[in-house]
Amino acid sequence: MKLKKNLSILRISLILFLPIASATWTLPRTIAQTTARDFFKQGLNKLVTNDYRGAVADFTQAIQLDRHFSDAYAFRCEARTQLLELTEAIADCNQALEIDPDSTVAYFNRGDARADLQDISGAIDDFTAVIQRNPLNQRILAEAYLRRGASRAYYFGEKEEGLRDIQTAARLFRQQGNNKDYQRAIQVLEVLERRD
Repeated sequence: MKLKKNLSILRISLILFLPIASATWTLPRTIAQTTARDFFKQGLNKLVTNDYRGAVADFTQAIQLDRHFSDAYAFRCEARTQLLELTEAIADCNQALEIDPDSTVAYFNRGDARADLQDISGAIDDFTAVIQRNPLNQRILAEAYLRRGASRAYYFGEKEEGLRDIQTAARLFRQQGNNKDYQRAIQVLEVLERRD
């Protein structure tokens, strides 16, 4: 009798569970099932289409699901910089660097935010940190040289050091076959060379 009762409970459990399980497997993913990485990817897509508010919202969702997701903080920093939410942007990059002290993206994005806040010394320090870490992404490396060089030459009067950085950026862009940014670096060089 006890065995029959247990089999009956098992059948009821299976009957009740199977429709729920099959519905779960066939339904599209809900927000609760969306992972931090999914929100991160959505944020990146919004970032490249200049939907900065949407990107901030998606990166925030990713962070809520994974508080140790340093790239989500670093890219939310970039989106917030574009929105001129500079104090919040810097706080995001600081958090990213607390999680991952070698994040070149966080240093780079914080450098941009600091430059926008006119903290040129801090921006130069961040671009230098990117250069010292020699990132695999050569475009970021070239941009760090360009931005550090322009900051040195324009704001600190370190014209020779700035010109060397910008020449390095131009060379790296050319090596990458990135003619647009190569031309941009050459234009910056020409403007600086004409300045006294």
